[in-house]
Amino acid sequence: MAKTSATEIEFELNYLFKEEKEIFSSFDSLKEFYEVLYDFDKYLISSIYQGGIPYYRLADIEYSSIKTRVAQVLKGIPDDAIKALDWKRIIGNFLLKAKYWLLEYLERNPSIDSKKDLEVIANKINKELSEISKGEALMVDYLNLYFFLNAIAGVQKLTDKMDKDDSFEYKSSFGNAIIKNGININKPKILAELGQSSIENETTEVLKAKKIELLTDKPIWHFLRGKKPLIATMLDSNWLNDFHSRKVTIQSNDSLKVKMKTTHTYSNNFSEAKTKHEIVEVLEIIKPENNIANLFE
Repeated sequence: MAKTSATEIEFELNYLFKEEKEIFSSFDSLKEFYEVLYDFDKYLISSIYQGGIPYYRLADIEYSSIKTRVAQVLKGIPDDAIKALDWKRIIGNFLLKAKYWLLEYLERNPSIDSKKDLEVIANKINKELSEISKGEALMVDYLNLYFFLNAIAGVQKLTDKMDKDDSFEYKSSFGNAIIKNGININKPKILAELGQSSIENETTEVLKAKKIELLTDKPIWHFLRGKKPLIATMLDSNWLNDFHSRKVTIQSNDSLKVKMKTTHTYSNNFSEAKTKHEIVEVLEIIKPENNIANLFE
């Protein structure tokens, strides 16, 4: 396996409020916004390089409100690829621009009423991908409207819980944006215009293995993604055969780097019915130090 290196570039995310706040809920709100941005970055990276994974490292924090400066790190890029291309400039700056463009668009247009509203931001970011493709001779995957619908829905879900005088501030070298309560998405209308009742996307994930249910047609695996539980069906039959024959073993606290397909299925009135996760391919087992027991013995 090729050695990997990390590149990093910084941005700020600040939770601004006027009244006194309870500490745990305040940090939870900030954490949730970081999770929204992380998922956005993760899918953006996969459009350029499937193996790349974002990682946020806290660089500074202030407490007048809650102001954080974060080093945006890119992991999983082989050394030979880093030597061939300036990944910090290409992907790091692309991620900063895309987050700024999305949040600044929502600042100016808090009501997303139609497919055309999504196309404005999608076309802007896909145009940047096209420029990257031409300038660096890279093959890229352009981002579909479902991805942007889900990203904006994530921001809306978070801001719906905010007090009306609170706001989040995103700051980067490409610009600043303020996000407040009041984002609205006409999801039924947009999904009807898009003409489908399900949304699929594929991402590269690092999931911590917890347990497995083998008494099913397709084994069900229980993971942690960060600190959140996630249940997925394992579809990588070759890796499963190696697992069952004990050519590979999973120990307590091991994680799997995987390609995962996520499908959001909607009912006839376009309210979200369920979300399904499927492991398409296991890329590697990531072992922490000092593992002792085999999780599935």
